[in-house]
Amino acid sequence: APNARTPDQLYWSGVFAFLINYISEQIMAPILNKGFYRHYKGRYYEVLDLVRHSESEEWYVLYRTCYGDFSLWVRPFDMFTGTVLIDGVEQQRFACVGKQHPEGLVASK
Repeated sequence: APNARTPDQLYWSGVFAFLINYISEQIMAPILNKGFYRHYKGRYYEVLDLVRHSESEEWYVLYRTCYGDFSLWVRPFDMFTGTVLIDGVEQQRFACVGKQHPEGLVASK
């Protein structure tokens, strides 16, 4: 066939496709500092990592409660980093308070 690719062309097209996909995933990965966050209602949470949904590839925040059973939760990245309107004032849903465990909180299990 006149437009058939050689084995070398097929190999390199696969390599380039892989690299483009890898680089675009790295560039498009959201950034969120690990550490402790205060929810707008007052409780504290520890952000452990960012994770992706296996089907939709949507980014989620993996976090732990800093109270009760210290359970693990996930929330969509955009929701976690988004804002809420409280008494007419827009504020962050979760505000970073740093990498150090906040004073007065019981240490996690």
